[in-house]
Amino acid sequence: MTDVFKKIVILALIVSSAEAIVFWGYTVLAKRKQAKHQFNRRFDRNMEKITSLAILAAGVIAVSASSIYIYQQDYRQKIETATRVSLKNLENTIKDVRNDGVELRDVLGLKEYIYTRVSKLDTLRSVRVTERIVEVSPREEGSDIISFVFGADGDNSEALYLEAEISKDAMNSQIRGIVLTLLSTLIILLIFVIEFSNLLELTGSEKPKKEEFSEKKVAVALRLSGFLCSTAEYMCVPYAAMMIRESGESVLGLSNGLTAALPLTLEGLMQMLAMLVMPRFLKKKDVRSTLVVSSIAMIMCNIGAFALHSAVAIIAFRALAGVAYAGFKQISNYLITRGYESETGRSNNISQDNAGLLAGATCGAGLGAIICANVGYPVAFFASAILFVLYLLITYTAMPWKALAKRSDMDEEEKPVSFSSLKKMIFSAEMLMYVIFIAIPLNIGVMLCVTLVPAICQTNGISSVMLSYCYIANGIAGIYIGPALVSKAKKSIGLIPGIAISFFMAAAGIFVLKLPAIVVMIVVSSTVLGFLDGFGTPLCTDQFMELDVVKNAVDESTALIFSVLISYILLTFAPMIAEAMLLPGDGLFSPMMIGVAVYVIAAVVILVYGASKKKKRAAR
Repeated sequence: MTDVFKKIVILALIVSSAEAIVFWGYTVLAKRKQAKHQFNRRFDRNMEKITSLAILAAGVIAVSASSIYIYQQDYRQKIETATRVSLKNLENTIKDVRNDGVELRDVLGLKEYIYTRVSKLDTLRSVRVTERIVEVSPREEGSDIISFVFGADGDNSEALYLEAEISKDAMNSQIRGIVLTLLSTLIILLIFVIEFSNLLELTGSEKPKKEEFSEKKVAVALRLSGFLCSTAEYMCVPYAAMMIRESGESVLGLSNGLTAALPLTLEGLMQMLAMLVMPRFLKKKDVRSTLVVSSIAMIMCNIGAFALHSAVAIIAFRALAGVAYAGFKQISNYLITRGYESETGRSNNISQDNAGLLAGATCGAGLGAIICANVGYPVAFFASAILFVLYLLITYTAMPWKALAKRSDMDEEEKPVSFSSLKKMIFSAEMLMYVIFIAIPLNIGVMLCVTLVPAICQTNGISSVMLSYCYIANGIAGIYIGPALVSKAKKSIGLIPGIAISFFMAAAGIFVLKLPAIVVMIVVSSTVLGFLDGFGTPLCTDQFMELDVVKNAVDESTALIFSVLISYILLTFAPMIAEAMLLPGDGLFSPMMIGVAVYVIAAVVILVYGASKKKKRAAR
């Protein structure tokens, strides 16, 4: 064990012990206060959760920051050693050429070859490759000068001299990159801890009996189950294509690239088809059977992808996984529509389910990337299978299924879906209004953070580390800020004004990308777009279910399915529209400013639409 590693271990033990003492002291004080005064129990639990996370975060940051400080000198030495080793390898390559009897003066472009190889070393600055010694003066205070001689013989007649500066700034930049990456990973892990702590809400000593209905418990369970399901899904889905690309395989005469695109394409298609077909064959009272069958199918698909790496197997397993995921959507739709009794209950259920899915996507993609980078793509599928086992166990045991079954008997009866009623719903003016002015802006907006923002980062030379912070800001706004305001917005201002506000904010989020200090503005824009997803999406879904043509044609569960299908269809075109905003242009008629105008117009139109509907209802 090195001295540096020993110091880090000792520091971690000291900080962990300090954390344990602080948390113990906080717990004792909290219990004494609770004994003396009657506090709100939910507030106490939230404060305990927040305090625990704050202590954990402070401890990890302290260990990480101190470790980097202790390690940085050793890290700089290792960077310098690695640079010298790279140059030594290059020198040995040139020696091998000479040993084979090749005169270096006969090798065309040798100097350019050396310069190209050396310029790939990020830590070197002021590189000179010459036929005579040239002194290089350091540009940075404290930087070292490194020199090498390539191809020297007894009289140095064929020697090429290299002198360069090992940049202190470049090494500091690499250390800053490590710090930022570490902090972003910490934030993702904290999101995982926060979301998984909802399990305490479901299994705590104050939970109601399984026969008793609790709207709050259903919302918490929806969020946790959605989080686990989404984390497990996003942990492996992006890497099916990478496995096929890595193998170089192709099927049906397609190129390797098109073959790699098939798993996601077929999975999405099977999801849509299965979501349309399943309600005709599944009874809502058998929802637990759907949960078990879908979970087992998904687990087997992921284990199959882990065991069999062929392109055909991966494509087939992902297609079946699409059917299984449609089963999960059927379960969440059942919980959303049967798990509320208050006026804002359905909106809250939708927003909590959406927040869980967003948190899962944020954590799943991050954890999957870490797994793939360290142990390979197949292991990500195995880890996903384990998480789906956890999802099955928690969802099956923690939900108040008996209470929900009793409510199902009292709730509205399922409406038989006829072709004529669907045709009337789909081709109605009200549906056209919803699709054009609500669904299209919403689904374009939620794709901007994964299309427009990365492209702007790339064109402006902004590092991928900063992009990860954009995703974190987007996720936090969508996971925590937006959902917390949904039920309040429905009560205080109503659905339509709430949607309009989210669209006005989306317009502002696009507009700020035209302002200076672009590094700051992309984070601001990502945060605002996250608010659109976490706040706007639940409100738009709720508004879809409030449409008269929808309520007259289908029941709530089926309406949710159609809402998801509309989103799936629009999301296939949304990236292309988002990319169009990057087309060159300045002034008011540039593509990006047109995008701003579209959101402003959509917000104004739906406000006018909402006011006219309110006036018609008042006239009745």
